[in-house]
Amino acid sequence: MNMKALLLIITLTTFSFLQAQQTYVPDDNFEAYLESNGMGNGIPNDDSVLTANISGVTSLGVSLQGISDLTGIEDFSALTYLNCNSNSLLTLNLSQNFLLQQLFCAGNNLTSLDFNSNPQLSNVVCQSNPITSLNLNGASSLSNLNCALCQLTFLDVSNKPALTDLNLQQNSLNCISANNGTNINLNCSFNPGLNCVVVNSPTWSYNNADFFNSPNIEFNNVFCSILNNDILSINNTLTAVENNATYQWLDCTDNYAIIPGENNQSYIANSSGYYAVIVSLNDCFNQIDTSSCAYIDCQSEINNDLIQNGTLLTADQNSATYQWLDCANNYAVINGETNQSFTATITGYYAVEITITDACGGVQVDTSSCHLVDYSGIEELTQGTVELLKITDLMGRETKPVFNTPLIYYYSDGTIERVFKLEE
Repeated sequence: MNMKALLLIITLTTFSFLQAQQTYVPDDNFEAYLESNGMGNGIPNDDSVLTANISGVTSLGVSLQGISDLTGIEDFSALTYLNCNSNSLLTLNLSQNFLLQQLFCAGNNLTSLDFNSNPQLSNVVCQSNPITSLNLNGASSLSNLNCALCQLTFLDVSNKPALTDLNLQQNSLNCISANNGTNINLNCSFNPGLNCVVVNSPTWSYNNADFFNSPNIEFNNVFCSILNNDILSINNTLTAVENNATYQWLDCTDNYAIIPGENNQSYIANSSGYYAVIVSLNDCFNQIDTSSCAYIDCQSEINNDLIQNGTLLTADQNSATYQWLDCANNYAVINGETNQSFTATITGYYAVEITITDACGGVQVDTSSCHLVDYSGIEELTQGTVELLKITDLMGRETKPVFNTPLIYYYSDGTIERVFKLEE
């Protein structure tokens, strides 16, 4: 036998096998419909049809046929349109119908539907079924969903950017999430237990005024917003904007460590730093989010200037505590001088230590520069102020007043004085 003859036999054998390949169709009513519409194998009631006769079918309408089992639908590999309304279906397996775009399966006995393998599915009408479970994860192109008169208690149609129409009238819904950021027309009237609707879109509406007037539901029980994770900062107090939630405050500068015991809506910081809050909404979506970090600055700038009028020195910082110091005596405390003003009674250099309470309740301390009060030239002092700018040693290094060491004093009027004081 030559090679051409062998190839011809193989080709004919393969063609005959493909022509003879059968699809199992156990439902008599489904098989009868396919046989009568040219999609069978010519043998009534043998529970089979030719696969080749159905694999290229793009549109199938089998409504009102008394079908209870659509096994065999999986070999309709080119199917884009399926209408199986008003039958007696208990299940519907569409896991192999990857090209399906439109499905009408209303008026059956379906309790669940799974569209995880149907990325092109855009239009679904499944109303009037006892459906309690609906998996829409794979239906990324979904634009219209009608599940009215079902038994759904929860539905999440988030991440469906094409969704524009959603009919969930007369279910048993507690919660609906349509967090897509797109316009949506939502009908969820007559769901007596509905207490949460989360919609994040530029506009959205109910297409049935009965929702507002239904005796079974109060519109005020439905809130249509997503969790707000913003925080407000006033002085050293941070407050979560979201009300009626649970809270946990965090220290961002310590790797977002939990701050023990800080579970209120507001947090009062006692030190400078970055803080955030975890906000959890007690709804059936169990929404949880963390705010951005907010900075609290506890530091308060101290004004350490002195105002001099002759022998009277006054701290320019108000609302503080004061302690006057003798600069020439190694900044010794002057006993009893704790007022904002101090009157020197002898020639010398004087400063004040200023203590304030910062924005977070902490203590900050600063010391003014030293001012000269010179009784030998009191007349000149009354006409102006002379401030000691700095003290250096003979090498030009800035220092504090010390005994038994030659020092150089620099004043604000430009004068320089060499000073050497013996320790008594």
